[in-house]
This record gives sequence, C-alpha cells and structure tokens, in this order.
Amino acid sequence: MSLAILRNFSVDCCSGGGSARRNLLSLYCSALSAYRQKSKKAAFELHDDNDDGLGKDYKLKTVKCGSRRLDVLAHKVTGKTTAQMEKLILLGKVRVNETVVKKKARNVGEDDVVDVWNEPVEANSSLLYVYRFEVLDYTWDDEGYKLNLKCWKNFLVNNWKQEG
Repeated sequence: MSLAILRNFSVDCCSGGGSARRNLLSLYCSALSAYRQKSKKAAFELHDDNDDGLGKDYKLKTVKCGSRRLDVLAHKVTGKTTAQMEKLILLGKVRVNETVVKKKARNVGEDDVVDVWNEPVEANSSLLYVYRFEVLDYTWDDEGYKLNLKCWKNFLVNNWKQEG
C-alpha cells in the first residue's frame, strides 16, 4: 500500500480517533521509516568510490575486433579509416598511457589509456582535444576479441607535441 493512500485514509476515514486511528498511524509511520531506510541504503549502494562529483561525460562501449592491435582498435573506436589511423600513429599523434607510440602493431591491454589526436584548441595552442578510450577488460572467443571500453569524444589534454 502506498504511503499517500495510507496518509489520505488515516485523515479521511479515521478522524474520530480511537484505536483504529492509532493502529493506522503506527502502520503509516513504520512504512515511512522502512521506505526511508531503503532509499538511504539504495543511495549508499549506488555511490561510486571513484565518483568525483562531476557529470558522466564518457560512454561505455563494447567493440569486437579480430586483434588488439592499436591501429585496428583505434580505427573501430574513432571511426577514422585505417589509412588515417596509420598516418596519425606514424606522425606521433597517438599516445598509449601518456607515451607517444609510433608502432601501429602494438597490442593494447587492460587498463591502457589511448589518446588519438583530434584538433588543437583555437584559443590556446598548448591544449588539444583528443579522442580518449580506456580498455576496461577484454575476452576472447571464436569470433575474436570483445573489448569493454570507456570512451570520451572530446577530451582536453596538454599538447604533447609542444611539450618536448
């Protein structure tokens, strides 16, 4: 029985007082207390230890690939052609775990963070937008690899071409 129905019933039908009203009020209070405890427990269970208080700006994706090679995975995630990805890798515009990678055949593993150069910020050339994805985990089956990723489309980072 919902709390609103109990509240309305207790006011409308039991206005005369007596034990029926007390029993109904007792039932209402215990139901309200149980409801509050459940909502507090649910809020506590939903709390994420890594929560920084900001909104969710990433997407969780599942990608199926034949291999874990950097060029293949970046091609699948970003939507760029394989030729474009090879060119970006060879030009040093792709990083894995904050390190510039110039080998397209590098295998990506769990907890690797990949940044693919998107464009520099117009107002500040020391910053740039990248397409970032983090490999959460992966599994292998008959069809190939199934990778679970956390992806950011426009992630702001320092321009690593100007740093070194």
